[in-house]
Amino acid sequence: MIKTKKILLTLGTVSALGLVSAVAISCSSGLEGAASKLADKEIGTVKLLNDGKKEDATVKNSVVMITDAGHVNDKSFNQSTYEGGWLAANQFNMLPKFHNLRPTGHDKISEQYVEALSNNVKVWLTSGFLHGEPVQKFWEQNKAALEKNETIIVGTDFVPAVTAGHGIGITFKVEQSAFIVGYAAADYLATTYPSDAAKRSVYAFGGGAFDGVTGFIRGFYEGIKAFNKANKGKETEIKLSSTGKVDLSSGFDPADQKMTAAVNAAVASGATIILPVAGPATGVLLNSLKGDAQKDKLVIGVDVDQSLSYTNDSAKFFSSITKRIAQANYDVLAELYQGPAKYDLLKGFELGKKSHVVLGTFKDNLVGYAPSALAGAEKGKADASLEKGKAALEKLTDLAKDLDDAGYTAATADGAKLVDYLSKLATDAKAK
Repeated sequence: MIKTKKILLTLGTVSALGLVSAVAISCSSGLEGAASKLADKEIGTVKLLNDGKKEDATVKNSVVMITDAGHVNDKSFNQSTYEGGWLAANQFNMLPKFHNLRPTGHDKISEQYVEALSNNVKVWLTSGFLHGEPVQKFWEQNKAALEKNETIIVGTDFVPAVTAGHGIGITFKVEQSAFIVGYAAADYLATTYPSDAAKRSVYAFGGGAFDGVTGFIRGFYEGIKAFNKANKGKETEIKLSSTGKVDLSSGFDPADQKMTAAVNAAVASGATIILPVAGPATGVLLNSLKGDAQKDKLVIGVDVDQSLSYTNDSAKFFSSITKRIAQANYDVLAELYQGPAKYDLLKGFELGKKSHVVLGTFKDNLVGYAPSALAGAEKGKADASLEKGKAALEKLTDLAKDLDDAGYTAATADGAKLVDYLSKLATDAKAK
């Protein structure tokens, strides 16, 4: 049981009297113990060390997984992070010291940090970039207490802005797995519509002009470009918005008119396969693809296998471009339990001295793609195309050069330049 404590920690701005806001924390405010077992159907396959053989942890740190206001069974980021952490804690006999916290809203995230620090939890697994700003502010306001506690913030999909030696960022080279899915989409369309060029078309849109969105689109376009170059006469067209540019303006609010407009434009494009990179836009898009007129239209998910989240429309998913979030969190926490002598992904991390960023690659099994969820024989065709996409990526000898890391990175410094970069890539994808 977690010991009830009280601690004064900053949650907000200084009052007119110069006093910081304070909260009395007890175990009743939300710290939850580990489940005795995971749900029957986990959302990600995790490769365990030593075939999952149990062993005692060398470093017996307490751990908390803090969601971004979602549940640990949301079939997405939060569940993946929780499952990875749980699997590591279970293997290293640390489940009694593995917990989770769920904010009641995005504006309540910092309250969970207070809870974690009040109970002297050492390792915080934080799921998703929505933790980025709250973590930075909380650390600035409570730096001394966090350092004294030897807190380690593990940021999934962001790099924690904390004191050196207290942060581990998990980032994902999604352009690599997106390349596979892009190549596969073009191959599938060429196989399915060999004599109908109009059907061989795709469309992508995103919620904003930043790498967390555009990394998917960039890799997707690169994969199609590679297929087109090798298969003249069978090319897939990358359709753009009515402005002649990629649409990155949908935002992430399903009730916002910007998202409605972006989804409507995607459907109106007539593309056979659509890649939405805007969180809940996947669900909005699926609702717009009902009826016989849209029966041949397909969707590509992002982050996790979204066919598991949208079970009523699962047969619409050609594939999903995935971040192996559960695997990444398992790998990181397993190494922390084993201690510095066993560091591999964490090589270079030194508590209190040097933070570390994990670059999740396809080779390291930290980005990937979901098997197709199409029905009947179409699934077999799509999965065969995905294998071809995988082979195409593995043939590349210099990924940084072949996927133009330098040019793309330069473009990410400015939103308008990023739109132009992706739009040109889409245009250049047509084989010459």
